[in-house]
Amino acid sequence: MKLIAAMDLLQGQVVRGVGGRRENYRPVVSRLASSAHPIIVAQAFQSLGIDDLYVADLDALAGCDPCIDIFHEIKELGCKLWLDAGAKDLESLRFLEPVKPCQLIAGYETWSDPRGLAPALAEFSHRLTFSLDLRNGQPMVRHAGWDCETPWEIVEKAASMGVRQFLVLDVARVGMGAGLGSLELCSRLKGQFPGIQVFAGGGVKSAQDLSLAQAAGVDGVVMASALHDLSIHPSDFSALG
Repeated sequence: MKLIAAMDLLQGQVVRGVGGRRENYRPVVSRLASSAHPIIVAQAFQSLGIDDLYVADLDALAGCDPCIDIFHEIKELGCKLWLDAGAKDLESLRFLEPVKPCQLIAGYETWSDPRGLAPALAEFSHRLTFSLDLRNGQPMVRHAGWDCETPWEIVEKAASMGVRQFLVLDVARVGMGAGLGSLELCSRLKGQFPGIQVFAGGGVKSAQDLSLAQAAGVDGVVMASALHDLSIHPSDFSALG
């Protein structure tokens, strides 16, 4: 099971996500990293043996231009980036293409038309991950173009468009230490569509959460607060496949 460290970027700094209330996010205070500078935080995650970094550009998600220069700096450390930079269509994914190698995130929060997934997959193939963005188990927004009411209907439609890699992220659980709340959905997704990859995020607090995620069959987890608080250690990774 892959371990992915999360970095929320706001105005050039890594901020601590708390319950998805972005207006209250502040520069991270960490027991692991000495500052909130993205390079310092990325290097701290690398010191744990984690090179996969999920980078959420909160300014881009709010409609600003992505912080491409910071992405390049982090990538040059040897990290594999998973970039969530507010992509809403194929053209916005192409804007991120120079940041290679990276995994591109098409997040439900900003990707308003499912018909755009097919051409994006045709161009980026296995480098594209669809993120089901939830708040307390429900879709963060309602898009008329999706014509879906429930999380399951959304992932079913995305899978029908050809998506083979999913991230299920509940922002209300981020930084709350409440445990992953999406494992039932992730397990159902794995069972219904053999051969796909499913990652989960939002709420990891301990090694037990990692074990529960592995038992549910997910391919990896995204986490941050548990790493910053040192409630999960490299020794906890050894039992994971």
